[in-house]
Amino acid sequence: MVTDANRRRGAATRILILLLAAAALLLVLFAPNRRATELPVIGQVPDFALTDQQGRPFVASALEGRPWIVAFLYTTCPGPCPLLLARAKGVQSRLGDGSDVGMLVVSVDPANDTPAVLAEYSQAHGLDPDAWTLVTGEVEDIVSLVREGFLLAIGPAAEMLADGTSPEELREIIATQGPVVHSTRLVLVDRQRRIRGTYESADTDAVDRLLADAASLVD
Repeated sequence: MVTDANRRRGAATRILILLLAAAALLLVLFAPNRRATELPVIGQVPDFALTDQQGRPFVASALEGRPWIVAFLYTTCPGPCPLLLARAKGVQSRLGDGSDVGMLVVSVDPANDTPAVLAEYSQAHGLDPDAWTLVTGEVEDIVSLVREGFLLAIGPAAEMLADGTSPEELREIIATQGPVVHSTRLVLVDRQRRIRGTYESADTDAVDRLLADAASLVD
């Protein structure tokens, strides 16, 4: 026979189960927002004025309002850039169609990568113009933006001679990596143009973290 005490215990148990389920749902819903607040703020992308692959102005304020993943490469790079682009395309594919995360490619050889060259490169590699923006500009502006804005390395390979690299080693570097030495990291920028993370594109764990961090900024 079911007593009043048993009924009260049963009702209390059901209420407890409902409360636990509600708490679990709240954790799922709001965990991404907490994750976003935990991401460090590494720096602020400074003002800049560049040009995209369509010949249109692309200024720093264009980064505001959505998260961005930024890659640095150039179109004639013989070695690391094709791999970097392939990995960046993999990231964009995993984000899915209609993602709020923009993909930005900054040419580190702006003297040769004109808007027309970037447009041809984008088309050749099947980059969706709704998701991808490729930019170029004056050499001094690009170097300053990469070094001082994104805090990454960039420079002509010839500068390595001053660091003690032998001519033979330099020739090997240019043959395999090209004449411009640059970072292969992907950079995550939030809606306020703040740099929230840098991720080595060749590290699968780092790429997984990038995807999770980007998703947290969207949520």
